Amino acid sequence: MSFSNQPSLGNWRHVGCFLIGLGVFFTTSLFLLSWWFTVYDLSTGDYRALGLQDLIVPAVLSVSAGIVWLAHRLLLRDKN
Repeated sequence: MSFSNQPSLGNWRHVGCFLIGLGVFFTTSLFLLSWWFTVYDLSTGDYRALGLQDLIVPAVLSVSAGIVWLAHRLLLRDKN
């Protein structure tokens, strides 16, 4: 009987990475939807002028992409 075979957690890492990515996707989607409703006025059908505070959108997208990249990098790296 050999004890050199370690149990594999690879499948759980894939599930964890998928769940983190799914959570980031839904959180970012809700943020973009709420931001869109501040830019577009449904009652008049007009857009407001973009301001300095709207620069948070590219920052949020960059942070979201960074979280997904970091989760992928840390969870799915080879542990050997």
